[in-house]
Formats: sequence, C-alpha cells, structure tokens
Amino acid sequence: MPQVYEPYLHRPSAVMTLAVRTNSDPEAFAPILRRAVWNLDNEQPITAVETMNQVVLITGLAAW
Repeated sequence: MPQVYEPYLHRPSAVMTLAVRTNSDPEAFAPILRRAVWNLDNEQPITAVETMNQVVLITGLAAW
C-alpha cells in the first residue's frame, strides 16, 4: 500500500488529519480513537470521523 510522510514543519497547517487502519468496524472504532486522542490532550477537537470509503466517495464527487 502506498504511503506518504510529510513532516508537519515543512507545511504547517491549522488542520491535521489522522488516518488509522483497523481490522474491526471503523465506525465502532471511532469512540476508542477519540478516547485515545483525548487521553493525550483533552482539548484537541475531533471534528470529523469518516471511513476511507466515505472519504473516497466525497473526494470523487468533489472532482465532478
């Protein structure tokens, strides 16, 4: 699977994205992911949790 790594300091942004691969149901995994992030920093906003299928669909529709 292709992967890309770009250091944050090379292109700073006010928005960050975290992609996670899971063998379980991605929608059921979202609350676990939220807790893990908030255990590190409970002031981090988590505004959108989407499956990769949703991202691909939205991105594909935006291209039209």
